[in-house]
Amino acid sequence: VGRGNEGRNFFGFNYRMMELQGAIGLAQLRKLPDMIARQRTNKQRIKAMLAKVPGLTFRQTPDPDGDTATFLAFYLSTREKTEAFNRVLSENKAGAIHFMNNTWHHYAKWEQLHEKKTAFRSGWPFQYTGDRVLDYPADALPQTLGLLSRTLAWQINLNMSEADFDRIGSAIEKAAQAL
Repeated sequence: VGRGNEGRNFFGFNYRMMELQGAIGLAQLRKLPDMIARQRTNKQRIKAMLAKVPGLTFRQTPDPDGDTATFLAFYLSTREKTEAFNRVLSENKAGAIHFMNNTWHHYAKWEQLHEKKTAFRSGWPFQYTGDRVLDYPADALPQTLGLLSRTLAWQINLNMSEADFDRIGSAIEKAAQAL
């Protein structure tokens, strides 16, 4: 099972870090400006390839100057076109993340909420003394589901080669023909 597809017993956080991880993180921070510049360049190259696809639009970035360019999200007009486009991308080794299949970012797949799983014996926050009932049905956010059904995203890798760009560009051209 890939990351993002595993089940969760309940929601929570784990912010613990070892000293070695902290030291590595501090060393990496010195490289951050160069890394972000390379990420932005890679993202722009792929975005330019995708811009030629009719009917494809991009996620609006509220603060382009603050974008670290780790992901490139884009939309097609319907779920069917999105799935067909991604199927061809995948067949050509350039598959994107379809957010309808992503359990980390897709509310309808958060089984810990729908099944009311909790770390507390009392059942809190789903069961408590009071007259309010907390319920999180999978279909509670229809507009969000509609948007996610049309969303594809690529992780932008820092060290992309010319062969990577060629593969992605070729896959985009083939996928555009499938629309």
